[in-house]
Amino acid sequence: MQPELGHTGANPDEAVVVNALEKILRGGHLSYDETRLMGKAILNGEMSGALKGAALIGQRMNLESYDEVRGYLDATFGPEGVREISVDSLTHFGQPFDGATRYFRPTLFIAAVRAALGEPSVLHGVDEMPPKSGITEEQVLSVLGARTDLSLDEAARLIEDPEVGFAYVSQREYAPGAYDVRELRVHIKKRPPWAATEKAQQLFTASDASYMVIGYYHPGYETPLLQLIWERGFRAGLVVKGEEGTSHYALRLGNPSTEDRQAINYSQGFRRVGGRREDFSLDIDPSEFGFNYEKNPRIETISPEAFASAGMEALSGGEGQIYDRLVLNTAMTDYLLGLCSDPHEAIERTKEAIDSGRALAHLKAYIAKSHL
Repeated sequence: MQPELGHTGANPDEAVVVNALEKILRGGHLSYDETRLMGKAILNGEMSGALKGAALIGQRMNLESYDEVRGYLDATFGPEGVREISVDSLTHFGQPFDGATRYFRPTLFIAAVRAALGEPSVLHGVDEMPPKSGITEEQVLSVLGARTDLSLDEAARLIEDPEVGFAYVSQREYAPGAYDVRELRVHIKKRPPWAATEKAQQLFTASDASYMVIGYYHPGYETPLLQLIWERGFRAGLVVKGEEGTSHYALRLGNPSTEDRQAINYSQGFRRVGGRREDFSLDIDPSEFGFNYEKNPRIETISPEAFASAGMEALSGGEGQIYDRLVLNTAMTDYLLGLCSDPHEAIERTKEAIDSGRALAHLKAYIAKSHL
């Protein structure tokens, strides 16, 4: 032992993390390349959980720079892995991987509605993410009988299929190293940088226009994530402070946002117009569009089975708060992305896609064709 020489790491991956940690513990920031290299070492290398945890906790304490945010994102799945698929447009939805424990999570059913409107979507996540371990899209899909282990090629095929028009891809398939460190989140007692960046994961690009929608709760990441979406060439980007950190709007707006406080339903984003970035920010008030609730309702039972049943009932035309959530969230998302010029028109076309049975048909086609 030569303590004066410090800890150098028992293997190349450990050495990468040790070198980065020396800078982090001094309050310094890493470059993009250093962060991506360290992130890959943590996700895929052989080293103690204590060393991984020290690096991740230190980064959170320092507050990640923009280059570090980019580095963590690309350590999971880099831009060189993004595949072009044969659809004119595609929207990525990035929700918290830890699921829902209070409110119905409509992402899967919104994707089916948007598919019926000719707007393809891709969802991504995990089966369960501790310590919250809420209800996820993957759990709901499993209850409905769909496959949840699609490869990127299989997902692309379903998105391109006009009878389907959307797909879900598990992190287990596109980034197994990131999936395997889920339990580390429990032990470090802090949200690692990936809790924010994994929502901005891009898996595919469309032939004409790509869009991204991200949910968040804790402020601070929305600006760098929008910048990242802009720099990667997306036609429009949207971040929403929604229910449980998702991009989903509550059915009632509480106290409006102020300069010091962002309300639930606060939305900000950009549209790319003639090569220029046009930014916007606003609260979405459901009452302005005919959704008049005295309080934001919750679903009675929180389980994958309850979510699956409620979503299928709404897609079958069953009116109520779940139906209203699908209509409001689909319409407002497409309006803010610039896919529909008038919010009231967006609501009417969303209702038609559900009431006609077309949205339900797309979801049923997804379930069946995921097995082909």
